Parts: sequence; C-alpha cells; structure tokens
Amino acid sequence: NTEVDANFTNLNTDKAELSGATFTGDVKLGDNGKATFGAGDDLQIYHDGSNSYITDTGTGSLIVRASEAIKLQAHTGEFYFQGFKDGTVKLYYDNAEKLLTTSTGINVTGTATMDGLTVDGSSTFNASGTLFANLNYIGSNRGSLSTDGIDLKVNATSNLSLNVNSAKRAYFAGNGDISFYEDTGTTPKLFWDASSESLSIGTNGSTTDRRFQVSGTAASTAATQFGIVANPTYPTNVTGDVYNLYSQPNVASGTTLTSLYNLYLGATGLSGSTITNLYGVYQAGASEKNYFAGNVGIGTSSPSAGIPLTAYYSPTSQMHLGGAGNIVSNNTYFNGTAWVNRNSAVGGAVLQINTNGSFAFRRAGTGASPTLNYSA
Repeated sequence: NTEVDANFTNLNTDKAELSGATFTGDVKLGDNGKATFGAGDDLQIYHDGSNSYITDTGTGSLIVRASEAIKLQAHTGEFYFQGFKDGTVKLYYDNAEKLLTTSTGINVTGTATMDGLTVDGSSTFNASGTLFANLNYIGSNRGSLSTDGIDLKVNATSNLSLNVNSAKRAYFAGNGDISFYEDTGTTPKLFWDASSESLSIGTNGSTTDRRFQVSGTAASTAATQFGIVANPTYPTNVTGDVYNLYSQPNVASGTTLTSLYNLYLGATGLSGSTITNLYGVYQAGASEKNYFAGNVGIGTSSPSAGIPLTAYYSPTSQMHLGGAGNIVSNNTYFNGTAWVNRNSAVGGAVLQINTNGSFAFRRAGTGASPTLNYSA
C-alpha cells in the first residue's frame, strides 16, 4: 500500500485488486484476451484474431438497453437495424429499408416470400401496376390476380376450379368449356361446350352437334314437369314484336341438307309408359291465331300446296284437300268389306275438284272415265 510517486512509469504485476478504477486512456487486450463480467465470467467480450464476440454464457438473457434507440451498423455506417423507443423497428438490406413495424402491423418494401400465410381479418392489396398477386406452385407460375382499375381478373394458366365447402361448384377449363355442378359437386348439370358453342342443361354435353340441350331426370316430387319454360313479363313500354320462341337458322350457300327442322317434336322414349293424352302441339288460348307462310302438310311430309290435307281412312286410303292442281281429291271408297284406294285399284279419284273450276265424279268400281264431268 506504499504510495507511488509521480516519477513511477511502469508496473509489472499479475493482478490489480482495486475496488474501482478510472481509465483516461485505452485499455488494450490482445487476441483471445477477454473482458469478462460476472462471478463465473458469464459475459465475455473478446476478439480471436478473425472475429469479435459478445458472449453470454450464463443463465438468463442478454439484454441491450438504450434510452432512445438501438442501432446496428456496419463499420461504414450502413444500417442493419434500428429500433426506436415507443416507435418503429426497421430492418435493412444493403442499407435499404425492407421491413418497418407500425402501430397497426408491418410494411414490407419489395417481395415477401413465405412457406405459408394465415390472414385473420380483411386484407388490402395495393399495387402501382395492374398485377397485384402471382399464384405460384413450387416456383412455377400457375395464375395471377390483376385489375385494370375497374375489373378484377383471375388468370389461370391451365384450369380454374371454384370449390365451396369442399365441393366443386364451377369449373372453367383451359379450352373454354364451363361446368356448373349439382349439390354434391360431382356431376356437371349446366355445361357450356366452347368448341361446338352449345349449352346443355342436365348433362355435360352431347356427342351430336346440339346448341341447346335439356336432359336429365326431373324432380320426382313435382306433379307437373316442365322442360323449357318461357314466361317473361314485359313492361308497358315494349311496343314491338315479341317472340317467346324464335328459330331462324342460317345455312351457308352451297350446303346440302337432307332435312332441316326448325321445330321437331319426337315421340321416342315412350315405350312402357301410360300417357292419357300425348300432344305434339297444344294451344290453350282460343283467341290465338296460327300463321303458316309456307306449305303445310298434315299426314304428309312433302306438302305441295298451302294446305294439302291428307286424311287416312285406312293404310291405303286417303282424302286430299289441296295439292298440285287439285282443291279436293278423294280417292277412297268402301266396297262393302273394306276401304279401297281407287287410284291404285282402277285409276282416278272418286271425287276431284280442280283449281280451274273443273270437277269429276267417278263410280266406285268402274274405270278411270268419270261418271259425271264438268270442264271449265
């Protein structure tokens, strides 16, 4: 404890036991020389010749405190991190701010790549361009969400499926086909075939070229069944023509068709059924009119005049109203046993009235010469 005078310049000792010390110059420790703190050297600060370390080897935590802010910088002054008291925390990449905490959440500058994302509450997507979300699958872009400022666009590179409650509700195929599914989500019941430009209800399309097809099993609990219903309500300002059912096919010049049916009423699929009344066409309104601009065939598929009516009394007997050159022509008679077609039996109709005013009556069993004849 001897006092050292002012002329003392050097002291070699292994240990200095002091209750406290103040240094006005540098304290230099060599490589691997540690400044240790705690009874068990729990906190250590040192340099090993390559790297510098602040190591907490004891129990508890390493706590760094500051009155206003904590900043981590490179030796050049570039920021790694800044944390402010009662304020934001900033993370940097190459001295450029990338993540900022706010009172409501975080702001990310650039692209955020995550293995998964769970969002509770509403979300807002802001973008300076039209594209605001890419949908990728293991690095491969499979779709996107974008907008043109007005419309929301969902883009898929292959197919787009909409599922609700684990069931498929709608399916948009890459080739343009669109399917809407029934309640179980297994079978499409409304199907748009893009290649044939046809719509099917109750089925997923047809092998034949059909523009609109209604099929499937009707509801078994309904007493009355309807295939297609046209029951619109028109406002009072409709002053033109109204067509509830309109068909006008356009056939290209040079096309050869066997038959063209604007309206075809088939009678197949009735085997084993009990139908009290089977109507091809049923008109309920007594005041309604029927207009046919072309030839009308009743009992014939090749009408030659406006109304060539063919009434069959038997498989070989007929009565014609209208026809080529005739107004009325009856070629049937009853021979006491059966109806006979006079044209095929002996030649010439029993009754014939021509469009020029001529008429002829022939006896049932005689030849072609008329019994009573008038020539206009």
